[in-house]
Amino acid sequence: MIANDKPIHMVLPGFPAKSPNLNKVLGKHPDKGEQLALCFLNNMCDSIQSLYPPGAKITICSDGHVFADLVQVADGDVDSYNKEIANIIKHEKFNNLDMFGLWNIFGDANSETKLKKFINECTQSHDDIKQLIKNTPRELAMFNGIEKFLLEDFLYLEPTKSKNSLRKKAHELTYSVIHMLVIPFIPSPLPL
Repeated sequence: MIANDKPIHMVLPGFPAKSPNLNKVLGKHPDKGEQLALCFLNNMCDSIQSLYPPGAKITICSDGHVFADLVQVADGDVDSYNKEIANIIKHEKFNNLDMFGLWNIFGDANSETKLKKFINECTQSHDDIKQLIKNTPRELAMFNGIEKFLLEDFLYLEPTKSKNSLRKKAHELTYSVIHMLVIPFIPSPLPL
């Protein structure tokens, strides 16, 4: 991009939705935390532009619909959250930021249809993921972090169940979450 004097384009997977665990968040909607994070990202691009005139752009790749059901977040909550993030970007004139999600790849299909298409076209097999986790320290660390995150949420959401049963549930679901996160390719170009 620099050799061609074009803006540096970065992709940030993130801003999926709020955790359903109200011990971790204030509610389902973006709050000052998201606003500050988006402001930081936009300002970082402005700083790059002060050194490199074509500047930089960040595409926020929102992956909330990819694993919402696994982490017990409703599709409607993901939709609302994404709309509110887009509104913050627009209202605050964070012109260095844009968003990308399953809606860009699969159009207006319902969430279930988009998710099935995503799994069929964009993900690796569970066996490949298990091998990757077993053989790669970085992926094992990611697995452990996600498992801990899920266990904390399940302990909050299902307080009558035993910690051991929730630990097993979190362990198995962590493979599914990573299955949805480890993507070998994106089938269409991202917007600039």
